[in-house]
Amino acid sequence: MIPARTTRCTGPNHVQGCCAPTATAIDTKWLAAALGLPPVAITTVAANAFSGGFSPIVKSLLCVEYDATVPAEESSRPAALFMKLLPADTTNLVHRLGDAIVPMLQQAHRVEAAFYAHAMQFEQLRSIVPRAYHADCHQAILLADLSSFGFKPLSPWSVDLTEGPDVDRTALLAIVDTLATLHTSTGVIPAGSLLTWDALIQSRTDRVMIPVKHDAKALETLLHLFCAHFRPDAPVLLRNLCSRAAAVGYAAIVRAISTTSGIAHILHGDPNPGNVLYNAVDSRALLVDFQDTAADAPAVVDIARLLISAMHSRSRASLEAELVSTYVAKANIVHRDQFTRDLHLALLADAILIMASVAFTLETKAPALFYALGERSIACLRDHAAEMVEALQGL
Repeated sequence: MIPARTTRCTGPNHVQGCCAPTATAIDTKWLAAALGLPPVAITTVAANAFSGGFSPIVKSLLCVEYDATVPAEESSRPAALFMKLLPADTTNLVHRLGDAIVPMLQQAHRVEAAFYAHAMQFEQLRSIVPRAYHADCHQAILLADLSSFGFKPLSPWSVDLTEGPDVDRTALLAIVDTLATLHTSTGVIPAGSLLTWDALIQSRTDRVMIPVKHDAKALETLLHLFCAHFRPDAPVLLRNLCSRAAAVGYAAIVRAISTTSGIAHILHGDPNPGNVLYNAVDSRALLVDFQDTAADAPAVVDIARLLISAMHSRSRASLEAELVSTYVAKANIVHRDQFTRDLHLALLADAILIMASVAFTLETKAPALFYALGERSIACLRDHAAEMVEALQGL
C-alpha cells in the first residue's frame, strides 16, 4: 500500500528562492526548499547517480536524513527520492547530440514537469503516478521512490535477438487498465503545458528525419538497410511495405488514425515497460517518464507503443484481442473494429520510427537495445503485413 499523499507539488516553475542544483552539488537547502521545509530541516543528502539509458538527463536516487528537532509533516519527509535533472550547460550536449536535438530534450523535460504539476492536483491521476514533490520545468523533477513498497520498473527489452521481451499477461492487463485511467482522466489542463497532437507528430518525425535531412528517399534507404541487415531473406511484401511506408511518411500514417478510435484526454506518449513501475503482489502499475505527453490525442497510439515494446510477436498474436477488449471496455471505446484497424496503423508507424533509428546506428556500435527493438519491429511488420498493407491503401 502506498502511503497517503498530499496534493502538494512545487512546479511547474522554480520554487521561490530555490535554484536547481547541478548533478555534482546537491544542496540540502535547495532540497529543503523543494520539499517545502525550513532550510535547516535536512542534515544530509546523498546522491547516487545512475545511467538513464540513452537520455543525457541525469537520474539520481537521493537518500535524505532530517533534523528530528525541526517540525514538519511526516509526509513531507521522504527518506528517498528519485531525481531527474536537466543539465544546465547544454554545450556538451550540442556537441554530442547536435543542435537540433537539444531543444527537443528541453521541450520534453518541460512537458514532463508540467504533467507532474498538473497530475498532483487530481486524485484520478495521483492514483497512477508516483508522488511528485517538485516539478521544475527548467531543471529538476523530484519523485517519490517507491521501491520499498514493491514497485519495480519492468524490463523494456532483451539482448536476445531471437526473442523480444515478454511482459507477464497480468502485468500487461494492469498497464492497460492504468492507461485507460490516464486517457479518461478529467480536469482542465493548462493551455500549452502539454504537447498537441500535431506537435507530438512533428517531434517524433524530426527524431527520424533530422538525421536523413527530411529526405523520404533517404528514409526508404534506411528501412531497406534495416531489412537487409536483420532479414536478408525478407519477403517481397515486407520490402514493398517499407517502400510504401517511407513514401507515405510517418506523419501521414499517424494522422490517418481515426478519432472514432477514441481520444485520450492525456496521452502518455511512450508507455514502454521501462516507463512502468509494477507491483507484482498487488498487480498494480504506475506510469513514469511523461516526456512525450500530449493532450487530446488518439488513445490507440499508447496501446500500440505498449504492444510493440512489451511483447514478442508470438505472444502478441495470442494476447492482442484480450488486451484490446480490456482496454475498450474500461475506456468506453465504441468502435472496436476501427480501434483495431488503427492499432495496426500505429504499430506500423512505431515500427518505422524504430527501424530507421536502428538502421541509422548500425555503423556506430549500436547498443543491444536497438538490435532487440529492431528484431521485434520486423517481427511486428512480418506478422501484421497483410493488415498493414490494407490499412495503407487509402493513404
